[in-house]
Amino acid sequence: KDELKTYLLNSIYVISEASSIMSIACLTGVPVITPTIKPFSSKKYGSLINSYPNRLSFNSFKEFEKIIKNNHSLGEKTLEIEKWIDQFAGPLPPSDFSKRVLNIVQSII
Repeated sequence: KDELKTYLLNSIYVISEASSIMSIACLTGVPVITPTIKPFSSKKYGSLINSYPNRLSFNSFKEFEKIIKNNHSLGEKTLEIEKWIDQFAGPLPPSDFSKRVLNIVQSII
């Protein structure tokens, strides 16, 4: 767990097709590059990834090369990333999930 987090935080980018595991990279705030070139163009990213503010997409190898050559930076988006993480990470800690559900059910009945 810690090794993956360290690896992600030391990465310049994460490149991934549509996959739920990509959300782990997003939760670290690292820039994500998503291919929309064939054969990946038929795969759809959900609202979670589509709304991630630290994301770049490419639909040609020329665009991908430009991103890598320019060491393309998405600029200072720390606040937007923090808001995104707050919106999509959910309440923590996960171990209190059952207590939160119980509180919601009790408030309804």
